[in-house]
Amino acid sequence: MAQVLGRRELGRALLARQMLLERADATAEEAIIQLVGMQAQAPYAPYFGLWSRLRKFDTADLADALTGRRLVRIALMRSTVHLVTTADYRSLRPWAQPALDRELDTAFKTTLTGLDRAAVAASGRALLDAQHLTPKELVAALHERWPDRESHALATVVRNLVPLIQVPPRAVWGVGGTTRYAKAADWTGVEPAPPPTLIRSCCATSPPSARPRSKTSRLGLVLHDCARSWKVCVRGWWSSATSTGWNCSTSRTHPAPALTRPRPFVSCPSTTTCSPHTRTAPG
Repeated sequence: MAQVLGRRELGRALLARQMLLERADATAEEAIIQLVGMQAQAPYAPYFGLWSRLRKFDTADLADALTGRRLVRIALMRSTVHLVTTADYRSLRPWAQPALDRELDTAFKTTLTGLDRAAVAASGRALLDAQHLTPKELVAALHERWPDRESHALATVVRNLVPLIQVPPRAVWGVGGTTRYAKAADWTGVEPAPPPTLIRSCCATSPPSARPRSKTSRLGLVLHDCARSWKVCVRGWWSSATSTGWNCSTSRTHPAPALTRPRPFVSCPSTTTCSPHTRTAPG
C-alpha cells in the first residue's frame, strides 16, 4: 500500500534530494545536475552551497567548470542569475522566457510603450557579436540609438529577449571581475532547445504541491498541471496527490527518509536551486 506523506515527510524528502541531510560523494557538476541548477545572483553563493552538500569540494573544481564553459551563469527562474550546466541552459532557458517577457510587460510597461522591442534585441545582438560588454557599456551603446528612452529599460530588453551569459572571471573564486555579457549561443556553441526536463526537476525537490507555488516560470505551472493529472515519477517515487497528502510508493534504492534521522546544521545560501517548488522544509 502506498505511503501517505505528510508535511514533515515531504520536508525530509526535500532535504534529502537537496543533499542537505548528509554530504554526498559527488562532483560539483554532478551536484548541479541533480539540483537542476543553483541560484547564483550572488556570484559566490554556489561555492558555499556546494561546500554544504559535498564531502569533497574544492573551489577550483567549480572555477574550472566555469572557465571551461561546462557551467554557465544565466538569468533563468524569477529572472535571476542561476548556475547551470550547458545542457540545462539549453532546456531551461525557453521555459523561463514567459517570466522574462512578463517582467518587461509589468516593471517596464510604461517606459517601453511604443518601443519596437525586437529592434532593440537585434541591436543588442549586433553589439554583442562584436565583443563582450559590461552592463554599463551595453546601456551606453543602446542609449545612443534610442536617446529618448530610459537606458536601463533598453538593456533589460536585451537581457530578457537575448539569452546572455555572465562570462568569467566573474564568479571565479580568487579572481572575480565585473559582470560582462556574451550571447549564450556564442559562449556555449549551442542554441536553447527544450527537451523534457520535468522529471529531473522534480528529482531535486519533494513531489509537486497541490497548488502552484510559483507563477514566475512556465515550468512551475507545468509541474502543477502534471501533479493534478498524472502520477509523477520523482527519483524512484511514484506520487499522486490526495486530499490529505501524497501517496508515494518508494523504490528500494530511494526509500523515504526517516523522521527520526537528525538534521545537521548547514551553512547554505537561501534559494539554492532553480526548481520552482523549492521552499523552506518543515520538520
